[in-house]
Amino acid sequence: MPPLLRFLLRHVLVGSAIGWSFLAILFAFDTGGLFTLISHAANPALPLMLLLVAFSVTFGSAAVASAVLMGVDFDERGTLPRRRLPVLSFLDHRQPELRPVPVRVKVTPRHEARRF
Repeated sequence: MPPLLRFLLRHVLVGSAIGWSFLAILFAFDTGGLFTLISHAANPALPLMLLLVAFSVTFGSAAVASAVLMGVDFDERGTLPRRRLPVLSFLDHRQPELRPVPVRVKVTPRHEARRF
């Protein structure tokens, strides 16, 4: 499996797991009477399946989008670098060393500061 596809699939699965966990919390606290409404339905499988798919798509796409926007650094072989905690890789805030660069600015007479 190509590394980019594996990267996307891993983040979809993590996002889906987070979404299903959030749905389980909503059911546990019976927010808005959601669990009561579904449990007393004539066929509770259909609304439950719709909620699972909706939460999976929403949270999975959000996880993929955030992972892609954070950037991926592939090594020279085209594979992803291995990390100890790939789910928590967004906590790594190492910045490259920044150095000031001198910039020459030409001042023309019309841009000079006026003195009052």
